[in-house]
Amino acid sequence: MPVSPFVLVVDDNSDNRDLLAEYLTFIGCTVETVATGAEAVTVAEAVRPHVVLMDLGLPGMLDGWDATRRIKSHPLLKQTVVIAVTGHGFPADVERAMRAGCHSVVVKPYDVIALGQQVQSLVSERQRRVPAKARHRTGQASDASQQG
Repeated sequence: MPVSPFVLVVDDNSDNRDLLAEYLTFIGCTVETVATGAEAVTVAEAVRPHVVLMDLGLPGMLDGWDATRRIKSHPLLKQTVVIAVTGHGFPADVERAMRAGCHSVVVKPYDVIALGQQVQSLVSERQRRVPAKARHRTGQASDASQQG
């Protein structure tokens, strides 16, 4: 049986964070939320989410682009999918996000249902490609890890 997707939502706007967290929880995801790039890196290292939904225009010393680079450079997080969820939709912004390590870019305003489906699809696809023992070794729960 597939593992429930674990999603880290990173957005400095509490309404955006809450909307995504509520919908993703409703569709069966486990969700953690943070408001800054620094928190995103710390929490990602601690919980190793399947997917990070990253606002790129975060205030402070560590914006979403930098937080993505740090997450993707961590040895245990290299395979983590980072999806930019941002108002920065110009072609140069999208290219910059992809160079930072984002898997894709979703421009605000977005369709929350379509984004939830994208998250579920990506996690399902990756779980099919990674054998259960490998998921267990990398810290991702699997049915095999719960059996005798």
